[in-house]
Amino acid sequence: MERRKSFRTVVLKEEFVRNVLEVKRVSDRVMSLKLEIEGVMLNVVSGYAPQVGCELEEKERFWSELDEVMESIPMGERVVIGADFNGHVGEGNRGDEEVMGKFGVKERNLEGQMVVDFAKRMDMAVVNTYFQKREEHRVTYKSGGRRTHPM
Repeated sequence: MERRKSFRTVVLKEEFVRNVLEVKRVSDRVMSLKLEIEGVMLNVVSGYAPQVGCELEEKERFWSELDEVMESIPMGERVVIGADFNGHVGEGNRGDEEVMGKFGVKERNLEGQMVVDFAKRMDMAVVNTYFQKREEHRVTYKSGGRRTHPM
């Protein structure tokens, strides 16, 4: 069976194109873009984690690539990650208050645990869990009774 590749894309306003200093395509799942805006270095990292049914080896490779990108960013530079982590961090945050709020969705799955572990390693936060949203704003995909929430 032939494996389809996915490619990361970052959409940028034309006025910022001249501010791009570097674009790194790490793999078909991870890329980064470095910009300088008014003297501030901004790194935009884009990622697409393997889905729930994928092999653990592929998931570990994704997280290793993402760790590598994050570790290559110098201290003091700003970072924004836009990614589909394909996981559920779960409702509540007991024991993980330092990296997430209590407004996640469903029960935490393995992929969600990988998101939480990454946030802890990188001293970051799962921001969309800090804000309570109406159900129709929490779900990004619905089909045949299945619903997904981005992480």
